[in-house]
Amino acid sequence: MQRLKILLVDDNEDFLKIATEFLELKGYAVFPTTDLAEGRRLLEEDSFAVAFLDINFDLQDNHDKRGLALAIDTISTSSVPKVIMTVYGRADYVRESLLPRWRKGGAAVDFLHKENGLQQMVESIERIVQRAHVFLSYADPDRVRVADLYGKLQMSGFLPWMDKMELDAGEDWEMAVRNVMRKTDFVVVCLSAGSVDHRGFFQTEIRLALQILDEQPPGKIFLIPARLEECEHPRLGSLHRVDLFNPDGYDRLVRALKRN
Repeated sequence: MQRLKILLVDDNEDFLKIATEFLELKGYAVFPTTDLAEGRRLLEEDSFAVAFLDINFDLQDNHDKRGLALAIDTISTSSVPKVIMTVYGRADYVRESLLPRWRKGGAAVDFLHKENGLQQMVESIERIVQRAHVFLSYADPDRVRVADLYGKLQMSGFLPWMDKMELDAGEDWEMAVRNVMRKTDFVVVCLSAGSVDHRGFFQTEIRLALQILDEQPPGKIFLIPARLEECEHPRLGSLHRVDLFNPDGYDRLVRALKRN
C-alpha cells in the first residue's frame, strides 16, 4: 500500500530529524525542509496528505509568523491540509491559524503545541485523512445561508465543497460540479421555500445526486436533504431530512455525516 506523504516545514533541524524518524516509524513518507521557499514549492505540488508548518522562522523574534504567513499565502494555490505547530502558547496564533477565510476556508485545519509530544502529529494526520468530503448543493438565493453552513462544517472537521468558495475564474463550473459530486462522500441538498421551485442547474444537481445514490450499496447514506426552512421537494420525499432551522438540526446533520 502506498504510504501517505507528509510535509514538514520547520527551521529547527533537530526537531525535523526527530519528527521525521518518528513519523517514518509510523509508516508515513516524510519530506522535511527548513526552507520556506522550498516548502511553498512542495505545498503547491498538491501531492501531500498533510503539511505541518512551524510558525516561527526567526529565533531572534518571538513574534515572527512566517510559517503561518506561508499557510495563508497558499490557501488559494494548495489544497494540502495544513497543521500549524509552535512552542508558543498564544491564543491569537490559534485564532489566526483556524480562522475561516472567504473562498478557501482557514489557513490551517489543526493547531498543535510542540510540547505536547509527537504522537499528537499522528493523531492529527488520522483525523485529517479520515474527514468526509461534503458537497453542498443549493440555489443561488440561499448562497449566504449555505456559506454559513460551509464555515460550520469546516470548523467541525469536514471538507465541504461549495462552488462559490472553490471555483476559480475561468473554470468550467458545470464539469467541475459533476466531477466533484462523483467523488464526494456526501451530497447535502440545501432546501428553502424559494429553492424548491427554482429553475436552473440546482435541479440538475438533484437529479445527478439521485442517480449516484442509486449506485450506492444498500444502507449507505449519501444524499441528505437539509431544510433551511419549512418546505417540501417531491423528488426527495423518500429520504429522511434534517431541519437546520431547528435547535438540534446541525447536530443531527453532523451525526449523519459521521455515520458511514
